[in-house]
Amino acid sequence: MQRFSKPRAITGLGYGDAAVSAVTLVVITALVAYIAIARHGIQLAGSKVRPVSQRSASYY
Repeated sequence: MQRFSKPRAITGLGYGDAAVSAVTLVVITALVAYIAIARHGIQLAGSKVRPVSQRSASYY
């Protein structure tokens, strides 16, 4: 497997540690921000959730 930040001489792509770290930071921050803004999967207060034993087979 090639490493993005390592020199080409040792099978890397030669981008450098700082550049790879910066891109990784931006990608992770963007994903966290998207999830925080979209609020997908958050239950609303007072919503009724049926126990698994009471759900129909077609639910899955």
